[in-house]
Amino acid sequence: MNVPNLQALVALEAVARLGSVTRAAAELHLTQSAVSHRLHGLARELGVALIERDGRGVALTPDARELAVAANAALIQLNAAIDRIAVAGRDQVLSIGCSPSFAIRFLVPRLSTFRKQHPELDLRIAATDQPIDSVHATDVAIHLSSGPTPKLYCEKLIDEVVFPVASPRLRGASKRAWSKADLLEHPLLHDEALSDDPKRVGWNTWLEHAGFTVPGAAWAGPRGLRFSHAYLAIEAALAGDGVALVRRSLVADELARGRLIAPFPVAAPSGLAYWFVCARDPKLRPSVLRLREFLSQQLKAAERIAKSRKRR
Repeated sequence: MNVPNLQALVALEAVARLGSVTRAAAELHLTQSAVSHRLHGLARELGVALIERDGRGVALTPDARELAVAANAALIQLNAAIDRIAVAGRDQVLSIGCSPSFAIRFLVPRLSTFRKQHPELDLRIAATDQPIDSVHATDVAIHLSSGPTPKLYCEKLIDEVVFPVASPRLRGASKRAWSKADLLEHPLLHDEALSDDPKRVGWNTWLEHAGFTVPGAAWAGPRGLRFSHAYLAIEAALAGDGVALVRRSLVADELARGRLIAPFPVAAPSGLAYWFVCARDPKLRPSVLRLREFLSQQLKAAERIAKSRKRR
């Protein structure tokens, strides 16, 4: 079977679909004369007329239009096959972008479990402080934010809450329940993550949510230590340097091991959520779907652990 020149068929399909040699040339990044040359060459190869005069312009003949319809269907099928093959080739490598705190305190400790479930995948982890407004460097990004990222596919994984945690060594051998006075005795550990987001909850809001009267000028503001990242505040709490206000997912493991305790049962909505973000619908890539399901399950498990530990 002798198939006509593919570039010529592409030119014919574009002219028929767009109704103009000029518009077809613009779409194909060619000159008008190059498109016309391809159509004339195709006509000579087939031995039929493809263009006819129509007033002061030109129009496609019935034979040309029939061929253009067939070319359009064939190109759609060809592009779909190419997309499937390209996706299958890429699907062995999965790159994930997230904040350093989420990577250190949540994602990395769970990677071995994910890899055992999906040993065929090669993972690439990119931790960055920069807010991600496009997923050009990774296949998937995990955003902590107060809302979805515009122009990208976003699916909420879980709403976050915050509550205080401390090392069980902070008060020595005392078994007495914590009070507001106990909180005042220790440095408060602050992190600056997303501090410019007006919906983000800090110490003052948690104190009000817990029903603690805040004396004078917001005592939770200047007191204590401040850290650029949440994972640093958690490390300071583990070291016994004070009490940290933390997001649930980042401390569930330490609560389960007993390395941290939650001295107050009250958790306040953080104003933020974890979002699963990618450039397009994840249904196009099985590995992306598997990661989304895994993260959703793990975040819900962390929620259950944290709730059970706060009740004790």
